[in-house]
Amino acid sequence: MGTSRIPVSTCRLQLNRIFGFREVMLIASYLRKLGISDVYLSPVFRSRPGSTHGYDITDPRTLNPELGSSADFQDMVRELKRLDMGILLDIVPNHLAADAQNPWWMDVLENGPASPWAQLFDIDWQAEVLPRNRLLLPVLGNPALEVINKGEILLKLDGDGLSLHYFENRFPLDVRSYGLVLSHVLDRSGPERVSHARNADPARLLDSIERLPPQGTSELWHAGRYRERQAVKAAFTDLLSGSAEIKDLIFHGIEAVNNRGEGDPSLDMLKDLLEQQAYILDFWKTGLPRVNYRRFFDISDLAGVRVENPEFMDATHSLIYDLVREGRVTGLRIDHIDGLRDPLSYLRRLHSILSPGSRPNPQDPPFFLLVEKILTGDEVLPPEWPAHGTTGYDFLNVVNAVFIDPSGLSKLVERYGDVMDMKEGFEEILYRKKKQVMDDLFRSEIKASARRLAHLAALYSPDVTAEDLQQAVIEMTACLPVYRTYIRDFNLSQTDRHYMEQAAGEALRRVPSLDMPIRFLKRVLFMESPLTAPDRCKDVWLDFVMRWQQLTGAVMAKGHEDTALYNYSPLISINEVGG
Repeated sequence: MGTSRIPVSTCRLQLNRIFGFREVMLIASYLRKLGISDVYLSPVFRSRPGSTHGYDITDPRTLNPELGSSADFQDMVRELKRLDMGILLDIVPNHLAADAQNPWWMDVLENGPASPWAQLFDIDWQAEVLPRNRLLLPVLGNPALEVINKGEILLKLDGDGLSLHYFENRFPLDVRSYGLVLSHVLDRSGPERVSHARNADPARLLDSIERLPPQGTSELWHAGRYRERQAVKAAFTDLLSGSAEIKDLIFHGIEAVNNRGEGDPSLDMLKDLLEQQAYILDFWKTGLPRVNYRRFFDISDLAGVRVENPEFMDATHSLIYDLVREGRVTGLRIDHIDGLRDPLSYLRRLHSILSPGSRPNPQDPPFFLLVEKILTGDEVLPPEWPAHGTTGYDFLNVVNAVFIDPSGLSKLVERYGDVMDMKEGFEEILYRKKKQVMDDLFRSEIKASARRLAHLAALYSPDVTAEDLQQAVIEMTACLPVYRTYIRDFNLSQTDRHYMEQAAGEALRRVPSLDMPIRFLKRVLFMESPLTAPDRCKDVWLDFVMRWQQLTGAVMAKGHEDTALYNYSPLISINEVGG
């Protein structure tokens, strides 16, 4: 990594609308007197309004105005530099908020696969459990039909066009479905009455709309197709501004839809509107098992992004690049690196882009880089990663161990088992809890992984059933002793082989009846595809493995940190994250 500014000691500061950039300035001198060399800031990018943590980023290209202005940020940087203090900045490459404040997410909801940002988010547009090219959103508090009949979904018109609202949630309409509203205008007034108004020809606009392909049949993003959709939306805005009469008619149509009653034809109009969208609004309880986008763990309003694509990495990191290149930030802390498809490629590209030679002053030292990575047992950080280390969960374990007498801990564990009438040890509890969270929280991900494996099995091991393959995925995931492996090509490291041998051996010991499916899954995970397989099939083989690796970390986090540690606690101090 070269000679970098290595922090002597850091103080993490949680920024929010009450404690922002100017407040950091007020305490900077005090922190320096305490011996703090670098401030460690929570994310500073635009997040959901009122966010208390900053990890729900809506636009990573801009600073969060709730923390202060750009001038405030620059003043803070100057004050810290005056005190010879650095800034270690927390960044979030794995996910963005699935929120109305996120312009990229809203563009995807509006345009589906036709959006230029459709591939930014890790969405399975061909999920077998859903209509093609549609995105399931588990946001409703009750079944969809019940929500519709109660009038809880409302059609509204605002500066961004027509949209559906469900309490505080806003969902933009596909521009093609504007045709339903325009049809209402023409039905009530007739084209002769309104077409002569200045810049107002709803019949011509309706014809343009009907020429657009509906959701579910449109191709992936194409610049010309996307421009057509934007032109139609702009024409609709012109229509509203050019004729007060048409605007009144449109509002009358919106009001008719929203003031519906049981048996009212407007109910059918709303159902038609919902059917024409790129998204499906679903009851959260029934929708979660069918979710077709990668989430941050099980949090449905944090959507995984694909920074393995250089174009999307640059789009989401443009401000980060500037802050490091200009010397305003001296170090980065990478949040949840295990969620990325290929952590090594990400780190290498980040390091290459931000090397001293890319900055205005090539004499500046390399930036300091930490990754949030939980190491398990004797696991070490992959030595090929261009990072200075982890954020310190492993170090905390070492420090904590200094204060623990092993013989005393053994007695405590034994006594705890007697008092709690608990016959099984922690490893058995962890195994069960990982299986529990797969069923409760990650059912859609497990099913999707099993479907991909079944496609491979149909080609190379047709005697294995889909049901048994799904159980094999569950068992191997539950038995993996670390958060994830880091396979990225057909050359497996000895470390990855070691951990997967452990997982396969333990899975076979626990469920010997799954011998054939577990052995086939092991072949896939060990990248032992047939030498005669075409490159396309090998790519599918590798894609399965890399997606599975993104899932295992989430299962471990929820099963270990958020479940098992709450069910087994003979000594609370060893139940910290990474313990």
